[in-house]
Amino acid sequence: MVQGVPKRVICMTCGSEHNYRAPKSAPAPRAALGKTRERSSSAKSTTSDATRANKSRASAHAEWESAVRSGRPFRRYLATEQYAAGDLIQHKKFGDGLVRDTSGHDKIIVAFSDGERTLIHRLPA
Repeated sequence: MVQGVPKRVICMTCGSEHNYRAPKSAPAPRAALGKTRERSSSAKSTTSDATRANKSRASAHAEWESAVRSGRPFRRYLATEQYAAGDLIQHKKFGDGLVRDTSGHDKIIVAFSDGERTLIHRLPA
């Protein structure tokens, strides 16, 4: 025991001696609290990344919503058709969508109400 925290234990299964590993559901021992504080700065960067991603998703959704409500005509989605960025499509399963990117040779990125999806286009008939 070191400062009231187990350091080494004898395994009841195999009989060998090894370092103590706390169960995943147990709170972290006091000795490990310093390490938790060190990780907080990286946790902040992860949080800001998540916030940035949420803002990007919100922006994409707002763009999708304004395009869908614009009154422009929709095209029925077919894998054999060719699409350009800004086209409005109606997909049988995903609903109304806005083509956001066509940088891939045969793939397009389409924003739908529930998020973006990658679809194929320009397939030979």
